[in-house]
Amino acid sequence: MKRTFFTFIALFMIFTLLSPIRVSAKGIDSSNSEHALKSTTTYQNEYQGINEKIKELKSEPATLNMDKFKQSQEELTYYENLKTEYHKHIYQLKSLSSEELIKLHYSAAQIEAIQNYDGSELMTVAASAIFVGTLSLTFYYYSAADYKTYARSTFSGHWEGKPDHKFVDMAAIAMYGSSASFSKVSASGTATYWTSTADVFDVTLSGTYQAMRGMKYNVPFNSYSTVYGEVGTFYSVYCQYYAVATGNVNVMEYGGAYGHTSINITPTINISISPLSFTPGIYTVIIFDDTLGATI
Repeated sequence: MKRTFFTFIALFMIFTLLSPIRVSAKGIDSSNSEHALKSTTTYQNEYQGINEKIKELKSEPATLNMDKFKQSQEELTYYENLKTEYHKHIYQLKSLSSEELIKLHYSAAQIEAIQNYDGSELMTVAASAIFVGTLSLTFYYYSAADYKTYARSTFSGHWEGKPDHKFVDMAAIAMYGSSASFSKVSASGTATYWTSTADVFDVTLSGTYQAMRGMKYNVPFNSYSTVYGEVGTFYSVYCQYYAVATGNVNVMEYGGAYGHTSINITPTINISISPLSFTPGIYTVIIFDDTLGATI
């Protein structure tokens, strides 16, 4: 009976995790041509991200040349082994107490799945670390005085639980206009880290500008704090992108993505436009990837 109950809980969690939760908010006065605020929040677990990467790699070979086919097969083998190893990761977590799991930012439902872990696919997804990402449009305005359209978007995300693989990740934020491209006015990226005593500190991230598209930020999983005198563990990331386009761009897209790597290399996220999209590079799993449209 107990096993049946936990199987039901696992199925409910998987349905919840794989169904994006979208929230719309309206608060800007549309009389001044500003667009109403829009926002979306998506939950994705690490193990499911590995499964999706394997599915993606398996669908590639028919269209690849010999060199790329070999590289794809090597990467596929790597992720299939990684999937097997992930079960060991959950079994190691099972030896921890509830208090220790809470310190790793696991939710009550995740802790329940970990403590009753049986090695099944259902329970592995339920016990996996979850990345929670939120994409928002905070400003969208056409100025007739200077014949320009201004827009600002934000992307934030954090981990619930401890990812199995922790090196350097990547966050990306971008915009695309239907009648003109948006160019950067300003941008910023910040990561928050937890210390062993639950204190937090922020680190300004260095970004790379992909012209007329958006920004990409490397997100180290560990960072040293001179204030606390120890290495902190990554918890959350926040990016803001403010851009301008010439003319009345009354239809636009904005998006955000978070790439997770499982080996000690910098992950890659490529930003494409028309339509706006994000694609992962080698050994990169895109945990969060969302785009929204807006009109004035």
